[in-house]
Amino acid sequence: MDRVEGLMRGLKLSEAERKGVKIGGAGGDLEKQGAVKVLQAVGKVLAQKPVIADAVANALGPVWCPMKGVSCKELGENIFLFNFYQAGGRKKAVESGPWMFEKDLIVMEEYDPNKTAEQYEFNSIPIWVRMYKLPLGMMKKETGEKLGELVGEFMEMDGVEDGMAFGKCLRVKIRYWARESQQWFCMVKEPGLAKVAERWRAPVGDVIKINCDGAFHAEHQQGGWGFAARDDKGILHGAGAGHIAYVASALQAEAMACAGAVQAAASWGMGHIQLELDSLTLVNALCGSEFDRAPEGILFRDIRSFIQLNFISCEVSFAPRSCNKVAHAMAELGAGQLDQCVIWLDDVPDAVSVLLASESAVPV
Repeated sequence: MDRVEGLMRGLKLSEAERKGVKIGGAGGDLEKQGAVKVLQAVGKVLAQKPVIADAVANALGPVWCPMKGVSCKELGENIFLFNFYQAGGRKKAVESGPWMFEKDLIVMEEYDPNKTAEQYEFNSIPIWVRMYKLPLGMMKKETGEKLGELVGEFMEMDGVEDGMAFGKCLRVKIRYWARESQQWFCMVKEPGLAKVAERWRAPVGDVIKINCDGAFHAEHQQGGWGFAARDDKGILHGAGAGHIAYVASALQAEAMACAGAVQAAASWGMGHIQLELDSLTLVNALCGSEFDRAPEGILFRDIRSFIQLNFISCEVSFAPRSCNKVAHAMAELGAGQLDQCVIWLDDVPDAVSVLLASESAVPV
């Protein structure tokens, strides 16, 4: 090794070999790209299979830039460069969320002209966290900042006036580690062992949990919807499924499933319900007005209005696909075997009965 190092030190470069090329710098090309920076961002879809750039742009463009959309170019393995044709779209994509594409998480980062695609880390996402049962004297921004830093990286806080917050909880936006957030989809029982899928969990008290799901077949622009309503003992209180002759997106199918579920629940006289969905985008759309300008926005507004008028309480929550098997089976039934809406109060199809029984069984 010493002999090799000695030989390397003795190397002499010719004048031609000494020449270098300077790219960028003050006033250079990379500096000039700063004018484009505000309209670009880089994102990665945390999926196990390859994702098509145009499909991502078509799914998220109407949400980020409702009027003009976005374009999407592939940079690497499920890594994409997004161009935004409305200035506010880039900020929304990077600072809001979390975002999903076909149930896979998307991590967005600010565009940096000095980085290669491999140098982006994609290690955190912005999420809103609610903090309940705090003493009134602790309902203030300082508390939100300190508790937010315990969970992730504090970004901002909602509903603060003169440093104090009012309401049932503190609502804090933090940056949370993206890889840890994938625990929504699966959890590891012990290090080194196989992953164990999460199971459906019964609601607490007199709440009826309604799992909803939509099926979208892009090649035919058709789909289906389905839902199942169960109590704290896992007993079925009703289920439904239907065919969708034309549907433009998976999100639209999911929203139609939710609309059918709440209409049925209201007709059955249910007062306290919990909607459990495996679409995080739809959960966000039903919990706020951020997605109201998307193509499916009118559906989101109608569902929220219907819920406010017809239920005493309603909680909307996210669950991975493994917790939503019954609703998924109902949606596929609607997409492939039904030509109209069908509602069951107890005698559901055999394949669905098997899933209901397996989810209600206590694991040994």
